[in-house]
Amino acid sequence: MKRLLLVFLLLGAVCSYEAAAQDANAKPIKVKLGKTSLSVHPDATYFVKLEDRTIELEQLALDQIDQAWIAAAEALKPEQAMEAFGDKGEYGVVLITFTKKNEAEALKLIQDVKRRKM
Repeated sequence: MKRLLLVFLLLGAVCSYEAAAQDANAKPIKVKLGKTSLSVHPDATYFVKLEDRTIELEQLALDQIDQAWIAAAEALKPEQAMEAFGDKGEYGVVLITFTKKNEAEALKLIQDVKRRKM
């Protein structure tokens, strides 16, 4: 009985390892943000880069943002992203900078999406 339990535990560990390995090796996707096209992991985390901080950007907010508001976008590889953002950078990070003219409007939209989610 103990051997059977051990076999199931080992089998479960191997399956979860394979699933994690497949996820880490997922095929990159092309993302167009403003005038910039990036190739990123499908599970990359998106952040808005401000002068004094960065804030996480949820997919719903990203979908609602006008592409003309985006001044620049930059992709960080997982190693670099984990140094800067910890576990949230596991699959890489996309840093988005808005034009100064539209930054306040974009931040309001991001906050509205967060409030609706709560």
